[in-house]
Amino acid sequence: MKITISDSGNKVNEIYGVLPYMAPEILRNKPYTPASDIYSLLVIILDICRGKRPKIIKNTPKCYIDLMEKCWDLNYSNRPTIRMLENIISE
Repeated sequence: MKITISDSGNKVNEIYGVLPYMAPEILRNKPYTPASDIYSLLVIILDICRGKRPKIIKNTPKCYIDLMEKCWDLNYSNRPTIRMLENIISE
């Protein structure tokens, strides 16, 4: 299973993403590259290091909300394993 943050440029005329996590070159209509994903990944890592839990955006599908809440459960033994996540994501 290969998980990526982006589609690596499959849609050349459209911009997808969450603004705070998007690389500056994407906002400037420059080509999307793997380096754009690295920028996004770093912003996510910084949020994790700061202890910031993301706010759930209005109209987020319930299945995503449930998954997020399971993954950030304060009791680590309640969190899904990577295998469980793989099964959930592939459904």
